[in-house]
Amino acid sequence: MNNKPAKSLGVAVGLSTHNSAAMTSADIESGWIATWEQLKGYALGTGAKIAVDLVDDIIHIPSGNKDESHIWLISHTDEQGKFRYSAGYAWQRAQRIQTMAAWQKYLKNSSLKP
Repeated sequence: MNNKPAKSLGVAVGLSTHNSAAMTSADIESGWIATWEQLKGYALGTGAKIAVDLVDDIIHIPSGNKDESHIWLISHTDEQGKFRYSAGYAWQRAQRIQTMAAWQKYLKNSSLKP
C-alpha cells in the first residue's frame, strides 16, 4: 500500500499433530519444530525450520478435537519484508530416517535452502 517492505510482520508456520496423536519436539535455538507419529504401521515425521534470528516463540496447542492440535513456530518478516522457511517429512518405510531422534538430528543439522 505504501510501497515499503512489511518488516517485522508476524508470521506463523505450523504442523498438525493429528488430534494429539503425534509426538512433538522443538528446538528454539536451531529454529525447528517436528512431529513423529505412526501411520499404517510406519512412523512419519514432519518438520519445519526457519532462520534462528527470526524465531519469536514456539507454541504447542494439544487437543483431542479433530484438526485443532498443532505446534507452531512464531516468527516475523525480516527488514526487507521477506520470510523464508523449509518444510519436509521423513517416512520410516523409506529406510533413511528410522527414529524420532534421527529426525530431530536431521532437522538440527539441516540448513535452509535458498
